[in-house]
Amino acid sequence: MHTNVVYQGKRTRSNIAYLTLILSFALVSLIYSRSIAYLLSRWIDWPIWDNAHGLVIILVSAYLIWKKKCDIRSLPTEINYNALIPLIISHMVWFMASVADVMLLQILSLVTTLISIIWLFLGINILRVIVIPICLIIFALPVWSPLLPVLQSFTTQMSYYVLGFIGIPIMKTGFLLTLPNGTFEVAEGCGGLRYLLAALYIGSLLTYIGNYSTKRRIALIITFASLALVANVIRVVTVVIAGYLTDMQHHLVHHHVNLGWVIFLLFIFPLIYFSSRYEDRKID
Repeated sequence: MHTNVVYQGKRTRSNIAYLTLILSFALVSLIYSRSIAYLLSRWIDWPIWDNAHGLVIILVSAYLIWKKKCDIRSLPTEINYNALIPLIISHMVWFMASVADVMLLQILSLVTTLISIIWLFLGINILRVIVIPICLIIFALPVWSPLLPVLQSFTTQMSYYVLGFIGIPIMKTGFLLTLPNGTFEVAEGCGGLRYLLAALYIGSLLTYIGNYSTKRRIALIITFASLALVANVIRVVTVVIAGYLTDMQHHLVHHHVNLGWVIFLLFIFPLIYFSSRYEDRKID
């Protein structure tokens, strides 16, 4: 009888904790409504952009958390007041970013706020179980724009080196690659951000669901990212060569997005296949 009473008490506290969590999320959705609306507009309304896969990543993360439901149920919920510090800091950052209209910081603080709320009402042990699926959502967020000029510069420079090495007469000015019969601009969309994010996400997802040591996880993610950058350089080089050999008449000169994904998949699929052969029996 006593055991049953204790069990019922724990279950009641757990139900209250999850109800409080849901109500807190509802309150956050009201306070952060502008930031959330911006996210949804980027995922749904914009026909062309690098994070249009955002809703898919959200669903994958939700599924990964659902897969951990047995582990979550086996852990007791506990109020952890240590989470109040990151929660307050996250909200202050969001408020200042909202006043300054800096959407990147608003979105990042929204994520840290949600993580802090989970930590506060469910406890650190439950948070540890689901923190990786939550963190994977970062690849769905429009916070990667600072990388665009870096990727543009890298792609332009590497393409210039490769084209010069194979004997194509080429000049580089900024993000422009100039041939005797035409000029190509390595625009923001040609920098390879979409391929880099896809590779980082796939690599992170594989290392999460597979049995890899910490070193192999890091090495695998770096390999995925590196191949994505290489694949994008090959795409740019291929387009420039096609333009050079056909006096800028080849269809790839104006339509090369699909070519990029084909090259990307040719690199990534073999890596996905072979990565499974290097799993460890135990995770470090």
